[in-house]
Amino acid sequence: MQLRPDLRLYPERGLKTEACRKGRARADAILVPRRSLKGHGGWSEAEEVLMAVEITWPATATRRSSLSAPPSSSPTR
Repeated sequence: MQLRPDLRLYPERGLKTEACRKGRARADAILVPRRSLKGHGGWSEAEEVLMAVEITWPATATRRSSLSAPPSSSPTR
């Protein structure tokens, strides 16, 4: 990144999370400070992540959110 050489954009990086998908999530890309992922292996702590990017198509978004979202009560009309 030309304007911010202190930042790096990594594609398809695994993140350790607390709330979803058994504590693991794979973002399409993450933006982190340079060298913050050194020695983390395939799964990194989410604290260092400045931005996570997820690109989702409408068909997969509906299926994915219904699989990972907890059941919610629908509003009555």
